[in-house]
Amino acid sequence: MSTADHPLDLGVAVIGDLIRDRIVSPSELCEEALQRLARWEPTLNAFITVCAEGATGRARAIADGVVSPLAPRSLCAVPIAIKDNLDLAGERTTAGSAAIDYRASATARSVQGLQSAGAIVVGKTNLPELAYGPTDTYVFGPTWNPWKAGHFAGGSSMGSGAAVAAGIVPAAIGTDTSGSLRNPAGWSGVTGLKPTSGLVPLTGMVPLAPGLDHVGPLARTAVDCAILLDAMAGYDNTDPWSNRRASDPVNYARIAGLAPSPARIGVVRGLFDRVQPDVAAAIEDALNTMAGLGARLIDVEVPLWEDAASAALTILSCQAASTHHDLLATSPQLLTDQTRGRLSAGADISSAAYVRADSVRRAFGQHLGAMFEAVDFLALPAREGTAPPMAPDGLRPPGDQGALFNAPFNLTGSPAIVFPVGFDRRGLPIGLQLAASRWRDADLLRQAHTYQRSTDWHTRRPSLPSPVASTDPRDAGPSPDPLVAHRGSMQPTE
Repeated sequence: MSTADHPLDLGVAVIGDLIRDRIVSPSELCEEALQRLARWEPTLNAFITVCAEGATGRARAIADGVVSPLAPRSLCAVPIAIKDNLDLAGERTTAGSAAIDYRASATARSVQGLQSAGAIVVGKTNLPELAYGPTDTYVFGPTWNPWKAGHFAGGSSMGSGAAVAAGIVPAAIGTDTSGSLRNPAGWSGVTGLKPTSGLVPLTGMVPLAPGLDHVGPLARTAVDCAILLDAMAGYDNTDPWSNRRASDPVNYARIAGLAPSPARIGVVRGLFDRVQPDVAAAIEDALNTMAGLGARLIDVEVPLWEDAASAALTILSCQAASTHHDLLATSPQLLTDQTRGRLSAGADISSAAYVRADSVRRAFGQHLGAMFEAVDFLALPAREGTAPPMAPDGLRPPGDQGALFNAPFNLTGSPAIVFPVGFDRRGLPIGLQLAASRWRDADLLRQAHTYQRSTDWHTRRPSLPSPVASTDPRDAGPSPDPLVAHRGSMQPTE
């Protein structure tokens, strides 16, 4: 079977059917994912740990009916990757930092749900230190964009986004504190959902700012994200940020796949003046497509938007400093200068400044709630531009505006999804962001799916690199042990 039509390229929903119908074997699927990982990794540097032994063993166990038998399991034998700030029992967790390095005794609650549905974790993906981006220094080296050499894949879930975009895995898990899942979705050309806060448990995650942290899926399509969300969502009484409403029975995949319904989409026009021309044009085309599918477009202005973005960064800084207070006190020399400086600065923010930021959060939440009475969704650019170039060591151009486009929805805990709507003249993906009121994740996924049913941007993928000397997945890193992380900064190649 050629790479072009391998089941790994067909998406989560189709893979599950092929496995259950025994058209493809779990071992074949896992082997292909690990071989692709080995071929892409010298170009991408997307993984910190390759779980080859555990993944192949689980694939054999599934095939033999020992675990997750071939029953109606939506993710049966589907290879996935998880961000390395999420625990996987028996594997190391680093959170992208030399200051955090332990072998997990238990698996993160969100990942447990995916495994229970049959998913196989093939690796743990790269991220900036503590997921505290944007940054210019990477302990494990930067992750490169699979669409264009020398460009960023998007942070902080950079490895997860790149792994899906490259076709190594059909789905991955990321986290989002101020856009960290949606950024790589937009810049790497995949679909990424930041769920409603409290819907997916944070248990087993190395936190950054728990009041803003979210765990969510990255995949090719909105329906595939919905399938993952079905497995990840749920109430966890050991997680203080989990919401009991998460235990309500909702079939996200079924709702996402339903026929479209008329929607009122509020277009946040004030942000369009801040984006590159190619981005604005692609988003306008996407909105016109949605209008042609029955949506009603309404230009809106959201009060306190910029204040909300600023308040989110203040709250993030304070919470991150509190979360990692002990680390800063006991092991500051193990942190990068940039992370250490940010944590120290967060600790110096006054209580009065935090209270002011929280006041903005409450006021903005009221404005956003009123806005969602008038419209069903908000539409805005995923970012101000496409993926920026980086120097070989990861240094990016100044002027990052990520918080302006993403952080307000972390502040309110509203669900938001980013999906591809085109490419710029350099061949880099462009993403559109849609957001909805809390607990309307299913409707949000349905709206994105409605667009994807009529377009093919989500089907585009970069070319697989030429085979390296060895296709053994254990050779993906410098260590012969597949459970040992490989480090180092990868040089971009044309």
